[in-house]
Amino acid sequence: MKGKIKTIFIGVLIVVIVLPTITFGGSFVSNLIAGKTLAEAIQILAEQIDILIGRVEIVEIKQVEQEEIVSGLQSIINQQTEIIENQQNLIEGLQSSQETQESKLFEQERLEACRFVDSALKLAEMQGGIIGGFKSFDELISRIIYQRDTPFSAPTTTTVGTNTTSYSITTTTTAIVTQDQYQMWQSRLEKVQSLKEQYLDAKAKCGEKNSQ
Repeated sequence: MKGKIKTIFIGVLIVVIVLPTITFGGSFVSNLIAGKTLAEAIQILAEQIDILIGRVEIVEIKQVEQEEIVSGLQSIINQQTEIIENQQNLIEGLQSSQETQESKLFEQERLEACRFVDSALKLAEMQGGIIGGFKSFDELISRIIYQRDTPFSAPTTTTVGTNTTSYSITTTTTAIVTQDQYQMWQSRLEKVQSLKEQYLDAKAKCGEKNSQ
């Protein structure tokens, strides 16, 4: 390779340097071979050729090094690209798994809410202390409020008479609402109202559709 390049450069220099020297009186390379013999001129030209060939070789070496660097960088880029793609696939897999778990959890919570809706009113009747087959919470609550605010009236029997004759007089005394009565029904009312709120939340949850 080196010999071939040297031969090419010699030919180029002969055409570019020697011929113009002969034609134009040596003005092109007069500073190199002026006053030199032919052998000396050839020696000078040969040295210049060696210098040029060395520079070409340096350029070729640097070009090869740059190609190796570029190739190494490209290899690193390819590896990083592969790592990124693997990470993206992993993330997508985790997201898909998370969505599946969330969907299952949502459906489980929805079913539990539906079951609570079915049994909430009966539970409220038990908490309210009135089991009467009510059709709605509002009906049950109205009944509890009535019980809370209605005075309790109890008949009383009084026996009067002599030693030989006696008779009974039954009278009805209207009583006021006692504090104990009010607090008992108020406590039951609060429990039923709390259950009603839970019932409404569960009813909404039961009717929801999974958006996943």
